[in-house]
This record gives sequence, structure tokens and C-alpha cells, in this order.
Amino acid sequence: MLAFIRAVRAHVPDVTATAIDGAEGVDIAACHHLAESLGVRFRARRLDRLG
Repeated sequence: MLAFIRAVRAHVPDVTATAIDGAEGVDIAACHHLAESLGVRFRARRLDRLG
């Protein structure tokens, strides 16, 4: 996934990485930090919530 985010940044000007908050084993803070370190936006999505 990290390689994909790095590669897509070269072709897409506005990239947002997402992670599912509430999924087992997902560390939202770590995901946010990774997104920042890659220079992309981050959005946490809630488990079992549409929209």
C-alpha cells in the first residue's frame, strides 16, 4: 500500500489515504503519521458507517 501511495503521488495532485477506525489491529494514529510522512492527506473512516 505504501508503494502505491508513493507512486500515485506522481500522477494525482490530491491524494488522500484512508483507514478504517474500529477495524481490529488498525492503529489510526500510526496511519495518520504515515500519510503525513508521505505528503498525502489522511481520513479515518468509521467501521460500519456509510458516507
